[in-house]
Formats: sequence, C-alpha cells, structure tokens
Amino acid sequence: MQGLRIYPVYKPLKVPCDSSQGPPDQYQTYTNLTSFRNGAHGIFNKEGGAIRLKHFKLMGNGADDERRVKLKDVYGPPAHQPNSEGNLYVRDPDEPTVARSSGKVGLFAPQDEYYYGKDLTFVGYGSGAIAGCAKCGSQTDMKQGGYTFRLSGLKFYNTTKKVRFTVPFKQIFQDDDGSLTGTAGGWATAYRAFNVWPGQCERKGEEFDTGIVCDNTVKVRRL
Repeated sequence: MQGLRIYPVYKPLKVPCDSSQGPPDQYQTYTNLTSFRNGAHGIFNKEGGAIRLKHFKLMGNGADDERRVKLKDVYGPPAHQPNSEGNLYVRDPDEPTVARSSGKVGLFAPQDEYYYGKDLTFVGYGSGAIAGCAKCGSQTDMKQGGYTFRLSGLKFYNTTKKVRFTVPFKQIFQDDDGSLTGTAGGWATAYRAFNVWPGQCERKGEEFDTGIVCDNTVKVRRL
C-alpha cells in the first residue's frame, strides 16, 4: 500500500483542459501529510506536473519514501518553483525487512528536467538519502538520464550517504547553497574518469557514493 498515490497522470494547468496555456502561476500545494509505515512508498507519483508537496513527514515506509517517475509541464528557471519543500524523511531502523533489504532512499527524483527540492531534512539513511532518474533502468520507462536535480536548504542527520547513483549513472545534482556539497553552486555527479579535474571536480567517498563533486567554477550539463 502507498501512503499517497498520484496515478497515473496529474498535471495541473493554468486553464483547465488547455495545455497550451501551461502550468498555473503558482503550483498546486499539498501540505502536512504524515505517511508512516506503509508497505510500499510513502508517496508515489507516476506522472506529475505543477504539484508541490510541502511539510510532509515520511517515515519507515517499505519502499522509497518519496518516489516520482515523470515530471511534465512545469516551470524551469527563472520561474522555478519547488516540487518538494520542507519535507522530513526518516529511515526507521525498525522498519519492515523488505525496506532494509531493498536499499531504499528517502527521495527518488524523476526522470525529467526541472525537479527542485528545497528545505528537505533526511535522518538515518545509510543506503542513500537522495537518488535521481527513477525507473530509468526499467524495461517500461527506460531513459538515458543526464537530468539535473536542483537542491537547496538540505539537512542530514545520521546519514552516511547523501546521494546514491543508479542506472544509468548520469545524474547531476545541482547544489544552490552548499547544503549538499559544501560549496554554494557546487555539483555532484556519478564517477567518470574523464570528468575528474584536480582542484575543480574530484572523486569522493561513500558520502557521495564514490561519485564526483565539483566546485562552483564549472557547470555540469547534459549535451
């Protein structure tokens, strides 16, 4: 059972039934849900749009606490708005065995551009607090990846692995304020030897899933 299941498609529009007008000026906001010890995800969204999940408390669920697969019809910069804001993600040490064995994460961002997570708190994640490109390695929703996930205002407690890289190992995590990498304007991405540049982009340890962290003198982009 999912705590909150938004399925299969929900994409709010400025003018109902007229996609040519784009998303609403302010995203539809859902607030203050507590999703605790569900057998599957705390939140699952198959294909969503201009939706903000705000001040959610997600704890001890059987699969990823928040999992978004596709993100469509949203604003990018400069009108970028958070899709997840002020949420709390807690990995319960006594959660069901299926969760402990699956290597679940707190937040699994979608296989699209323009996801933005703001003021998010993660507690107790050893297998990874944040991942990106959900289902990109699946037979039904395969994607090449290389998407950018914008993040700011992050807090981590008792979390040994901040990000986890999954198939196709091309995720780009953009750190607006230094709360992920320690450098405002920094980046975290999966390891590729040709992307290692001493003093600018260097390979890190378990905290970043042996990936690369870059400073703010470079920009990491998909071509």
